[in-house]
Amino acid sequence: MVRWGIVCAAKFAHKFVKAEAVVENSRIAAVAARDAGKAEAFAGLHGIPKAYGGYERLFADPEVNAVYIASVHSVHKELILRGLAAGKHVFCEKPLCMNAGEVRECMTAAREKGLFLMEAMALPFLPAHRKIRKWVADGRIGEVRLVRADFSFNDPGPPEGRLLAPALGGGALLDIGVYTLHFACGILGYSPTEITGVTRFSPETGVDTGGTYSLLYPGGAVAALTCGIDYLGPYDGAVFGTEGKIFVSDFSWPGHLELRSKTALLEAWDFSQGEESYQHEINEAVSCILAGKPESDIMPLWKSLKAAEIIDKLLKV
Repeated sequence: MVRWGIVCAAKFAHKFVKAEAVVENSRIAAVAARDAGKAEAFAGLHGIPKAYGGYERLFADPEVNAVYIASVHSVHKELILRGLAAGKHVFCEKPLCMNAGEVRECMTAAREKGLFLMEAMALPFLPAHRKIRKWVADGRIGEVRLVRADFSFNDPGPPEGRLLAPALGGGALLDIGVYTLHFACGILGYSPTEITGVTRFSPETGVDTGGTYSLLYPGGAVAALTCGIDYLGPYDGAVFGTEGKIFVSDFSWPGHLELRSKTALLEAWDFSQGEESYQHEINEAVSCILAGKPESDIMPLWKSLKAAEIIDKLLKV
């Protein structure tokens, strides 16, 4: 049994609880927040037996053998390392860390401890994305020449808020651009030969609020990616090949897929997905932990590292 401790009773922690409820061989043993009252309220809402103010007691709890980290990006590295040092397996919200250097540090610590570590990136596990990758692998659209994805919304919040504050890991690329990146790299690979982009920065806080990015691959395939937190974009994705094309609505949480030839609709799929669909990535983490695997085959740490290296180049870290 994987006995989870939730680190930080934030927005995604509620989604984690709903999804974890349908995962076998898994239960939530405790929750911790910096504010004890918030942890107690979260525990009461979800029927979690233990609530801690501060994280130290959760990391020390012998009933907890794995932690799910739902905090802001800027403290991911610190919390991952604290969890690993306490002998806990770690499942951490995206992005795994703020930059590639931090990812490498966490990878090294996990491997030295022989513990499981994985970035909670839902896309590779969602049924719609598995369908897209199968269509591509089966040659249904021929040779892929272009992957396009946009993730945008117009709600940056106040300057001191999570999306705009540098101290909280603010910025569009780390928060939502990472989804477009894993979507494209899941199809074209994580080793583009050329990385270029144009980025817009907040005049108030200096974090990136949007941009357009291009990844060039051997053979000439291109990923064209856009993301932003201060405009309303198309919020969809597409894969174009020499013999067909795939369209996906709301690509980060796809509900409708279309496979088309030059002249006809070949297949269409509708996926009913709620917050419980996070169960797929949680199930992967549980399966790996119980099997004694230090990494997921589907979302291994090298993918998190490669994505961080690409973001570093785009942000000129």
